[in-house]
Amino acid sequence: MESHFIHESIEHILSDKLNLHFVHHQDMPRVIREISSAMNLSFTEYKSTIPMVEVVTRLLVRQQIDFAPMPKSLSNENGVLIGKMIFMSYFAAPAREQEPFSIYELVPIPFNKGQRRVQLAKMPTYLEIEHKSQQFIRWSKEEAATCDFEVMPSCRESPIRRKEYEDDCIYQILTDSILKDCRIESFPDKVFIRQVGQHWAISTGNKSKCHAVPTEDFDEHILMDNEEVTLPEIALITVHNEKALVCDRFIIPKTPTNVGIPINLIYNESITPSYKVLIDLQAALENETHWVKLPYITSDMQDVIDFIKNTPKPAILNDFRIWRDHPISLTTIAVIGALILVIIVLIFFIYNKNKSGGTTNNITISMPSMKELEAREAASEKY
Repeated sequence: MESHFIHESIEHILSDKLNLHFVHHQDMPRVIREISSAMNLSFTEYKSTIPMVEVVTRLLVRQQIDFAPMPKSLSNENGVLIGKMIFMSYFAAPAREQEPFSIYELVPIPFNKGQRRVQLAKMPTYLEIEHKSQQFIRWSKEEAATCDFEVMPSCRESPIRRKEYEDDCIYQILTDSILKDCRIESFPDKVFIRQVGQHWAISTGNKSKCHAVPTEDFDEHILMDNEEVTLPEIALITVHNEKALVCDRFIIPKTPTNVGIPINLIYNESITPSYKVLIDLQAALENETHWVKLPYITSDMQDVIDFIKNTPKPAILNDFRIWRDHPISLTTIAVIGALILVIIVLIFFIYNKNKSGGTTNNITISMPSMKELEAREAASEKY
């Protein structure tokens, strides 16, 4: 195969950016067919929003570049041929003898719980169910970043397949059991809208008033007999092909094609297909007996809460009994107070004694006055 953009491709491969840019664009369709045949891959190309070469590139897990020198150099019009570059690409291929499985995209719909808007927490983005062994594979949003399951049911990042346990939220939802091990998290937006097949999942804080209107442009005004449609807080609704649905805070466009596949509801331990245009999920939540009084609290946490509630409160004691039963009793406090008072008295006594000076012998020297000295001097002159 002729090479194209080979230098750029080699630089990206050495930088761990796996690619197929070294393949010439004329050879790319044949390369895609050969890879798909060798890996037993199936594509749904009409649903793809990205080129097929990009889908196949996402399955690359390793690439290796080797140089094979020629035993004898050959000359041609482009120069001297001294060797060949060999690109070895490794893909994440599914197993040959693999049991059939199904992949589902999980869309947690927010709902109202008191004055808050919440949704189920820690839900995987995709869930694979292997029907025979009832094993599951979960993909988080980060793990599914390189996957495009609408185009190809294979992915480079495949988490560990494991058996679901009964104390798991997904297991309880699929088996229509009491939701004791689910969690909730806050949902900040006031309006949630998402297309699910031919339905639209809607969640708002209050009921919404809507009208079905045509989407064509009109040069003049028209009169319509259009009845108001009131949507519950949480609902699944199908919009007809002719008109869009205009509501207070959102607009649902008309569906270009009708898929025709009904939505399956897991309810009352059975899977029931529903062909209804409007499915009131709010009424189903309010009448649902699977929601316990304290939903989303694990059994371990519930045991702790029950233990705290059932633990008897200590008896209230009066102040004298508290001081009497205290490790530092009144007698101990009195003794300590007496010792402090004695120490204060001793310090005061020693201070006053040092200030007075105690019993000492004082010597007084009397000096004669000037008159006495003059009188004594005059008497001495007479003699």
